[in-house]
Amino acid sequence: LELLEVGSIRRKMLETTWDFRCACSRCSAPDDRRSTLCRACIRAGRPGGLVALQTRTVQLGGATAELESWSVCSKCGAVPEASVLTESEDIWVRRYEQLPSWCRDSLRSFLAPKAPKLSIAAIEEEDGPVDLQAQDEETYVAQSLADVLRLHRDFSRVDFLEAHWLAADIAGASAAAGLLLYHEADGDRVLSDACKDTIFRLELKPEEISRALETRLQAVRRVFGEDTFSVEAAQLLRLQALAAEIGGHGGMEPMELRRRSFEIALPLLPPGKHPASISAIPDEDLTDDFLYDVLLEL
Repeated sequence: LELLEVGSIRRKMLETTWDFRCACSRCSAPDDRRSTLCRACIRAGRPGGLVALQTRTVQLGGATAELESWSVCSKCGAVPEASVLTESEDIWVRRYEQLPSWCRDSLRSFLAPKAPKLSIAAIEEEDGPVDLQAQDEETYVAQSLADVLRLHRDFSRVDFLEAHWLAADIAGASAAAGLLLYHEADGDRVLSDACKDTIFRLELKPEEISRALETRLQAVRRVFGEDTFSVEAAQLLRLQALAAEIGGHGGMEPMELRRRSFEIALPLLPPGKHPASISAIPDEDLTDDFLYDVLLEL
């Protein structure tokens, strides 16, 4: 079960797979993945409370149905403009779903240390047939990655949706797209030239990639708590280390980020296979290849 899915999907998966309707505290509460910042709080210039979609289950004869509504603000108690929230959500979901499916679902797989070079053949093996839309392969790939980054830039201007699942998923896709552009630009293929040109036209900097990863990481912490050890948090810190390596742009050092990633992963690993303390691993051994293989065990 993917714990970062929205509540309605999690409950449906559990009901379909295990034939029970989950009523745990999280599933019963307003959906922490379909949350927005309170627009009334934002307009008043105060720290925003959260407004979330809440679900009420009703019995209709022998069947059950879920009725959805937006909760009041968790801080000021303001009643949200439901039509505005629903319309905004629908608009951005449509824009997100207009991206090729491989840009939404498969980008991170190409950032594995031994991943195949990004190509239409590799994309189709990972995600199925691709429509090149009358473009050559290199232009299509570079343009698709650019579209992900542009979507994230546009979405970032909608401040009240920063707590929504869209913010986390678009940020994660954007960061992976940016890392792939830099990764593929470092070569002598035709795609390398297309990626270099895209980086130049977008004025893409590593700091933008790091900020997108931090947005995704904050969403994970919002759902699971600041002190919760999670696979996703460890994976995001690994990607932040890759971003930090691009041109040495400042911020946390790659090695420090890898150590934080391993530290999160350590309690989740099978006992006895790895050192019990992160301090027991020398810097030269804590490579991206090593960390990636460790995270695969989770």
